[in-house]
Amino acid sequence: MKNNKSLIDVNDKKSIIEFLQAPAIKMAEVITGILVSDSTELKLSAGKLIQASIKFKLLSQLGKELREYAEKGKIKDDILGSSKSQASLCELLKFIDDDVPDEERFKAMKSIFLFSITTDTTEKDKELAFELLRICKKISSSELLILKACYEISNGNHKFEHLTKERVLQMHSAGEWLGLVSQQIGHNIPSLIQVYEESLENLKLISHRQHPDRSGIYKTQYFRLTELGYKLCEFITKYQ
Repeated sequence: MKNNKSLIDVNDKKSIIEFLQAPAIKMAEVITGILVSDSTELKLSAGKLIQASIKFKLLSQLGKELREYAEKGKIKDDILGSSKSQASLCELLKFIDDDVPDEERFKAMKSIFLFSITTDTTEKDKELAFELLRICKKISSSELLILKACYEISNGNHKFEHLTKERVLQMHSAGEWLGLVSQQIGHNIPSLIQVYEESLENLKLISHRQHPDRSGIYKTQYFRLTELGYKLCEFITKYQ
């Protein structure tokens, strides 16, 4: 018990900070030591430590990128000069603090925030960024991958030589859409796309199905992305 506690004192702030700053191999050794321990208290703490490690990494990454962009003159000196910028940063920090964020979702929200504080953003951009951040918090990483696949295909950045811009605009088959999106992502499982389809429809990010048998999709100029969905993709891919 004593040896296990010497690995890290979960009740000591300094000990936790030192753990979070440790190299990945050392961190893995500490967590492994906790998990094989006989202490239930330490085992329950292991999950919290892993969560804290993820959050520390993401916050450090955000701070590093803000500093780099500031040094390059890409973001405004007073990044929190408007109430919307302040609100957007709060949303991003709350996301990191409240959830156990995966990297895909964090990158998307970080990109939206960075987009909102660049030197050429308008007040309307900041307002839109805030709204998009709130929407993005509701989206899973799998749903983000679907949106980005549609965005890539609609812009011609896809894997299918036969798929021209004109062909994309004429797309109306739900089955074909599911197949192409799954291929673009890489797992080639159309039914997996269906798992997330309704949620994206409800958020008004992709168009709805058509026909009594739901075999069709409502055509848009963005491979089923709505204008909102396309704009979200613009923001989440700008700084990734």
